[in-house]
Amino acid sequence: MDATLDGDRAPSAGSSAGGHGFIRRFCHGDQPTLADCCLAPQLFNARRFEVDLSKCPRLIEIDAGCGALQAFQDAHPSRQPDAAM
Repeated sequence: MDATLDGDRAPSAGSSAGGHGFIRRFCHGDQPTLADCCLAPQLFNARRFEVDLSKCPRLIEIDAGCGALQAFQDAHPSRQPDAAM
């Protein structure tokens, strides 16, 4: 297994993302995982119930990354056949 990220690019020590030394687009890297699939509906419901997410900027960034993908757009609750929104 390759120890670097993004192929042959090692994480830089000076960048930030939760102290991990690199910036991730999704919860665990540059590809969505089950963690992202679980996070997206949680944030949808947080917004639905007007939870203040201002102290969670990283979660908002991850959600935006997920929302840019067609699969997440298609799975959005408002796009489901039984949606009553």
